[in-house]
This record gives sequence, C-alpha cells and structure tokens, in this order.
Amino acid sequence: MEIFEFKPFDGIALSPLESKNIVDNKATTINLERDIGLYKENNGKVIIYFSDNIFEIDKEVLKHHMDRRSVLLINKNQDYYEAEVRTPNNYYKLVPIESGVTLEINGIHMHRIKGVNPLEDAKRKVRLARIRPGSNVLEIGTGLGYTTINSLKIGARKIVTIEKDENVLWLSERNPWSKELSSNKITIVVGDAFSILKEIDMKFDNIIHDPPRLTSSSISLYSKEFYENLFRLLKPKGVLFHYTGEPGRTKGKSLSSKVASNLKSIGFNVIGYDKYAMGIIAIKG
Repeated sequence: MEIFEFKPFDGIALSPLESKNIVDNKATTINLERDIGLYKENNGKVIIYFSDNIFEIDKEVLKHHMDRRSVLLINKNQDYYEAEVRTPNNYYKLVPIESGVTLEINGIHMHRIKGVNPLEDAKRKVRLARIRPGSNVLEIGTGLGYTTINSLKIGARKIVTIEKDENVLWLSERNPWSKELSSNKITIVVGDAFSILKEIDMKFDNIIHDPPRLTSSSISLYSKEFYENLFRLLKPKGVLFHYTGEPGRTKGKSLSSKVASNLKSIGFNVIGYDKYAMGIIAIKG
C-alpha cells in the first residue's frame, strides 16, 4: 500500500472576500476564516503578518482575486497562485463558500453545500457512524479530510483513510481546514479502495464509506464483493455509515434501497436511512 505523507501548506490562503477586505482596508480574517489577519499597505504592496512570518503581495493581485471564485495561496517565498490543478482530463480547485471551502472537480462540488456546509455534514456522518473515543476508524474517500478530522476530534485512536486521487490530496494540503490530517493518528492510503481493502487485515469499530457518485468507473465501490470486505473488516457490532446521496429520486428510483438490500444479503443489520446525511446506517451482526 502507498502511504501519503501529508504536509500542510507553509503559507497563507485567502478567499475573495478576505482579499476584498484587505483592498478596502477593513479588518479581516485570513486562511478562509480560520485565523485573524494583520496587514499594512506600503507602496502598492500589502504585507500580511501571520505566525511570526511575513507575506508580501501586490495590491493589484488582490484586486484581481476579489472578483474570482478561488483560493489564493501565498508561500514564504512570496510566490502566489490559485489552489487548482489542471490535468488533460480534469480540473480541480478549492472553492470558498459560506462557512467553509469545498472541493470542485470539473465544475461539480464534491461536498453537499445546499442547506448544510461541508464541516457540518462531516460531523453528522461521524455521529451516525457512532464513532467514540478510542475507536479504530476506516474511511473510504478522504477528500479534504473533514470526516477524518471530526473523527480525530471526537477521540478516535486510529484512522485509516483511503483516497484514490493524489490531486485531491495536494489540494487538501493547501486547505487551512484540512491541516489536522498531519496527525500521527491518521494514515492516508493512496489508491483504489476496492483493491486496498483486500490488503488490510486490522479490524475497525467504525467505517465511513463516502464513495463518488455511482457511475461505470465507481460501480465496484457499490458491489457485493466490496461490501463483503467492509463486513470482514468490521468488528462484531461495528457500525457502517454508507453515503448514497439521492440520485434518481425525481424519477422514482432509490439507490439507497438497492444498497440496503445488498448490505442485508451479506449479513449487515440495516438500521435505517438518514435523510439529512443521505446515507445508510448498518451494524455488523
């Protein structure tokens, strides 16, 4: 298994609103509302003070950024760039939203943002998975790490989290709200979860399965064989939270019902479906 060494970005991040506050000479946060910013203007440049470091950037750059829909990064070398990754087939970026930041891939949000922000959604999933102090937790789908970080805050002893896409992890390193992923209690495994689960031999008290939307490329993460491995890895009376979303709801189709049926056929006791978190809660045994 390939282990990802998480290295939080050594610099600061600004949302468009934070850039605008600086341009307008207003009191502001920095790091996407996570920290307080102190700054001054000098000859067309803005000097920002944070954590015993000084970051300098042209005011014109901030003026340009305040009309963007992106996260502006400034490192200790005073280099700046937007938090995005372009590949031949995909476009990834961090997008500031009200009360947080989300990951966007090819224009599609990877978090729920209507009626709930990503951090609140992650807390709900952790509660439904019944994670407790001392829990050993497995998560499939690291993303920006919000669910993993909330498991850590509750007191999980050990968290193994699997992420297929290193571009996502690169962006999570640059998200101020993801920096706790550097904890020594967290192991980030890079690769296809369908294959990786077969290599894991430790047992878990709780599993959070947060797969991408059901498509031809992700169908293995909804298969009975995959669920059999989740069952194998759970301790007796261990709890699974399986996010399904509600695709096809307007057409009268129910993915959650199909998932629940498959889980029951393997031996899971399906407790129910949580409409708020859009996922199934099941227990082994």
